[in-house]
Amino acid sequence: MKISKPWHLGGIWICIGLAGVIFNPAPVHGTNVYWTGPDYTYNHGAYDSSADMITTNHVGADSANNVFLSRSANYPLYNAAAESGWNGTTSPLNTMWAVASGPLTNAATLTYDTFYNVVGHPGDSPGNRVGLTFFVKIVSDNIYFSLTLTEWGNNDGGSFSYIRSTPAVAAVAVTLTNPVAGTVLAAPASLKLGASVTGGSTTVTNVQFFANTTSLGSVAAAPFNLTSGNLNAGAYGLTSVATAAGISTTSAVVNVTVVNPVTNRLSQAQILGGQFSFNYSANPGLSYFVQASSNLVNWSSLITNVAVTSSVPYSAAFAHTGSVFYRVGRLPNP
Repeated sequence: MKISKPWHLGGIWICIGLAGVIFNPAPVHGTNVYWTGPDYTYNHGAYDSSADMITTNHVGADSANNVFLSRSANYPLYNAAAESGWNGTTSPLNTMWAVASGPLTNAATLTYDTFYNVVGHPGDSPGNRVGLTFFVKIVSDNIYFSLTLTEWGNNDGGSFSYIRSTPAVAAVAVTLTNPVAGTVLAAPASLKLGASVTGGSTTVTNVQFFANTTSLGSVAAAPFNLTSGNLNAGAYGLTSVATAAGISTTSAVVNVTVVNPVTNRLSQAQILGGQFSFNYSANPGLSYFVQASSNLVNWSSLITNVAVTSSVPYSAAFAHTGSVFYRVGRLPNP
């Protein structure tokens, strides 16, 4: 039997012969995109007119390049963004299908065909493929995602269900910004916690703060600041955990220490070489102030510092006239 020669029509080759029609869309050039994000379950009830709007990035005259999977009556799937119903062997438009083999990142190496030929059609129901996983290519965007058919209704008005992958979610980066590492606090310590979240492709829905493995509380939206309850003396590894699109990221550990503060005591004063001096007891890492007064009513601050030893020296030039009184106090926790 004579076979006709192929015709070339605007980038599409059509050859009519013994095997019928061979349809090869012009290749789309660009980087392959693999949707390896969290699984999404779609359920389409009987006589349901809705669609799974898988892509919505195409607008205006280009909107037909979106993929909205739907079904009506007892026919196979169609693309509601590009066609009003199942259109025969080419539906759903802008998609090609293959039985999954290996990881999704190898999907571009497989051979693809229409839903009609790979998944099923009247006379070869997709219901026979329930439980199978397919790789689906969105032709216009070089997007590949996995789809596991979980239910296919027959003679019930077009119900179906599947589980598919979604766009990869970039994990956020979270940093505990307050307190700083090495901070020493007096017990009972109420921590002023802060976290910074950067990156990611979705909105952060929760930041939780931990002291060792104990949750100190959480914040649902920026700014991610929290004041904890009182902590007793001890060593604490503080972390913050940010969650976006169900994916959690933990910050680096910030170590702080809470101590039982000692009572401020001043040693006996000495005068030597024209210098008046004394020592005061302290907790290393806590902050203290020294004040002076001539009448025990009005006090002037002389110095504030962070103690580095348990006995801190203070000295000043000796005044030969009048009386000077000194006192030492501990600054409150930051």
